[in-house]
Amino acid sequence: MRLQENTLAKDFNTQDIFGNPISLEMLKGKKVLLSFLRFTGCPICNLHVYNLLQHKEELDKKNITIIFVFESSTETIKKYVQAENLPFTMISDPDQILYNQYAVEKSWGKFIRWVFTTDGLINGVKGYLKFHKYSPMEGSSDRVEAEFLINEKGVLEKVHYGNAVGDYMPISTYL
Repeated sequence: MRLQENTLAKDFNTQDIFGNPISLEMLKGKKVLLSFLRFTGCPICNLHVYNLLQHKEELDKKNITIIFVFESSTETIKKYVQAENLPFTMISDPDQILYNQYAVEKSWGKFIRWVFTTDGLINGVKGYLKFHKYSPMEGSSDRVEAEFLINEKGVLEKVHYGNAVGDYMPISTYL
């Protein structure tokens, strides 16, 4: 069942890709953007990471911590992070534990919807040309991205389940 705004976010205890413990409880007092992407080889996911990187200073000023969850392996994500020098927290979830906890869906229909849109194709090509060298496509191609803005008290302030692959919460929502 999809999570709803104005309810407590589901806490988790896991590790980031460097073995550091991470939980929402540890981040109370900060806003958190919990972003579920597909895999590090996904061109539109990479374009989204790049777009957020362009706003890193503004995000820091608003005390927003970004956590990306990928289906890719820890080793693959480490290569990706090091190649791009990414300052975000990254979690590897190939067993899809967090994806299931947050009801992040898979849908071939939503994948096809993206493939046949002009924006989808343009963004896919942009992302591919910029990032394709880093990672294999290690995960579910039909995974539909979802993002959750969690406030300082651990409450889901904004919930966004994509209507198609590559449909992210607008950055203006939290800036």
